[in-house]
Amino acid sequence: MCEHCGCSSDSNHSHLIIPIKGMKSENCESRIETALNNLQGVLHAHADSHKGEVSIALDKGGDLCDVKNTLNSLGFSDLY
Repeated sequence: MCEHCGCSSDSNHSHLIIPIKGMKSENCESRIETALNNLQGVLHAHADSHKGEVSIALDKGGDLCDVKNTLNSLGFSDLY
């Protein structure tokens, strides 16, 4: 189990916390989580509007550029 996010992945992966500008509600959290969790290589994504950040478990096949482009396409600015 991953010590950072609690995912059950045994593979090697990166755990990232990305500050997000413009995320203000649970609706925003849901939109972000749905979009990111559908990306290839994202094992788990959790958005927290109170902290203004997204926590992501990204496997070896994941692409940070895809994550950032997805956030931008949803209208959110990443501060990473």
